[in-house]
Amino acid sequence: MFDLFPQNSAYKKFWNWFEKNENRLFNFEKEQIIIFNELKTQLNIIDSNLTFELSSIQDGKREFVISADGLKKSFASVEKLYNEAPGLNKWIITKFRPRREKLYSIDYGGIKVNPDDVAFALVPNNNKVDIILYIKNYDETDKNIYGAIVFLLLDSALGEYDVETKIGRIDMNPSKEMINFNENNIQFLSKRFDEVFQELNKMPG
Repeated sequence: MFDLFPQNSAYKKFWNWFEKNENRLFNFEKEQIIIFNELKTQLNIIDSNLTFELSSIQDGKREFVISADGLKKSFASVEKLYNEAPGLNKWIITKFRPRREKLYSIDYGGIKVNPDDVAFALVPNNNKVDIILYIKNYDETDKNIYGAIVFLLLDSALGEYDVETKIGRIDMNPSKEMINFNENNIQFLSKRFDEVFQELNKMPG
């Protein structure tokens, strides 16, 4: 039968594949590289920007995070795939990388950044918020690597959706003596960011 909605059927086909391979996915450690490659291949059929995260087992369940890898143009694909998800007893399906209560060190491209070594300042910018980050041992020559690390840290601190929709500019700088790394540590970013953003976007009157 001719498929009038091939893109919509791709979402259903993904979840059919997911259910068929549910046990393998749930126990992915047994063949992690194979499973991860298969999962990425299936996501690529829908949108080449889609990626994922799988949590450890907690209370008999795993979290499956569907991510656009920080690319706003693929947010619609995440939303559609999430909306088509069936009820799965062993899984918590989450759209976009969520906020995490605790931030952890990120090791990428030969550079390791500890959250304790990252401080922030917030600057209102119309209805968005600019973020200035001060990173100990920051080296401008490795700007691209630090940029990738920063986006992963911000996704963990604020969640992927808010990073792409509520932040204006993101600037990276070496640490400065004037910045208090205890009071302005990135671990406290979410609360302060929400306060500033809400104040900027209060309804008039």
